[in-house]
Amino acid sequence: MSATALHDSSGIPEPSAEPSAGPVLVLERPRAHPADGGLVCVGVSHRTAPVSLRERLAIPESAVGAVLSRFGCGEHARPSAISELVVLSTCNRLELYAAGGRTAGAALVGLLTEATGVSAEELHPVLYTLAGDAAVRHLCRTAAGLESMVVGEPQILGQVSEAFATAAANGAAGHMMSTLFRGAIRAGRRARSETGISRNPTTVSSVAVKLAEATVPNLAAASVVVLGAGEMAELAAAALHYRGVNDICIV
Repeated sequence: MSATALHDSSGIPEPSAEPSAGPVLVLERPRAHPADGGLVCVGVSHRTAPVSLRERLAIPESAVGAVLSRFGCGEHARPSAISELVVLSTCNRLELYAAGGRTAGAALVGLLTEATGVSAEELHPVLYTLAGDAAVRHLCRTAAGLESMVVGEPQILGQVSEAFATAAANGAAGHMMSTLFRGAIRAGRRARSETGISRNPTTVSSVAVKLAEATVPNLAAASVVVLGAGEMAELAAAALHYRGVNDICIV
């Protein structure tokens, strides 16, 4: 397999892990301004926490702005530990990316407990903390779909973009978060256009429907109940309808 190094103005390539098909894409590492402090990521995902806990940790999109304001990241206030903050909340992960000093990690854990009601004792066994280059690499891999439950699923890139847009709209994304997220979004787009990761795009919902089709005889004639009314439920309903299922009840 041949490898091709792709460089942007940052000039710092980042190795990637990717499916065996297609050329190797070298993800870029966005630079951050040294005056913005250190980069920290604190989070939980499907790799570390059960779905029952992830459901309790989920922060709805409508509440993210309030979380940013409550913590002081916004146009009117800046806490001493954190100068910038982006909240990435999906059904499979909750990650906080921040620019701050040495106590930023502890401050982010405090924010998680305050915003979700989940105690620090419950969080610590499933929590991961990444700093500097490790946090940059993780976000680039996430935007590219490499950290998803279904590798290459297309929704995550839009979710990363929306998380950054929300932070920017609330005045919580400065130089470091802008550089970081724009670079990661660019890497995610390149991964999809220059490698084979998006050759057969799929989602958790479509995989679940495919499994149901293999398990249930004559799925098209069955009555199907979909639990939840979020994006994944909508995708599941669409996948069921595509397979000829007409009796669908969404709860």
